[in-house]
Amino acid sequence: MVRKSLVALLVFLFMSLGFIGTSKALSPKECWWEIIIRLTSKGAYTLEEAKTSYSGKYAYTIQWSGCMEQDGQDFILYHEDSELLRWEPQEKKKRSDTSETKITKKFSEKPSFALNYILTKKENIHFDFLVRGFQVPQLDPSHQYYLHLPASKENSYHPTDIAYDLHIYKGSNQVYFSKDDLLDESIKKDFHWSWKRHSSAGDAENFSYLSHSYDVDVEISILRHLKKNPAES
Repeated sequence: MVRKSLVALLVFLFMSLGFIGTSKALSPKECWWEIIIRLTSKGAYTLEEAKTSYSGKYAYTIQWSGCMEQDGQDFILYHEDSELLRWEPQEKKKRSDTSETKITKKFSEKPSFALNYILTKKENIHFDFLVRGFQVPQLDPSHQYYLHLPASKENSYHPTDIAYDLHIYKGSNQVYFSKDDLLDESIKKDFHWSWKRHSSAGDAENFSYLSHSYDVDVEISILRHLKKNPAES
């Protein structure tokens, strides 16, 4: 009896001091989140038209930063900055009937990142984003094709009518976090996929062929912050 009484007394003392039973579960409504998305991609393309062929390659890194807060069952997204940290393109032009060869590293267009929404689906939050592509060949602007760059599975907009996800041959572009993860002070998650597409058009005299492939790595870091209590202001 003495031992049981001693244990009960210790439990009472710890509860009184705030060590047991007084902790309150953190609610998402008490938080806001800082988000950093870093997307790195490396790709190559080949374009053949009549007696002319173009081959290009590129590498780039884009970083998006912003924050979000909960609004009912959904989240409000606030954009802060989007920066192209690295952009290394190159394109070569060759003609089969001459010895002409041209090379350029100056592109009139650059990739840019658009984070459209953060969607709530059951117990997960999904990222809807797209990297806007550019036109090729750069060395012949009279007849160009649009190069599709990375898009998450939730994104439904594409400048031309293609089924983007069908051309993913490795990895997955489903970018999401568990809602429970958001209560951690900081979380980081990586996503990877590889994409490839071939297309051709025309007849024997006016034939065109386009091949395009790339790898993409997406790193998302989320840092949790607590909203300031107005009473503390």
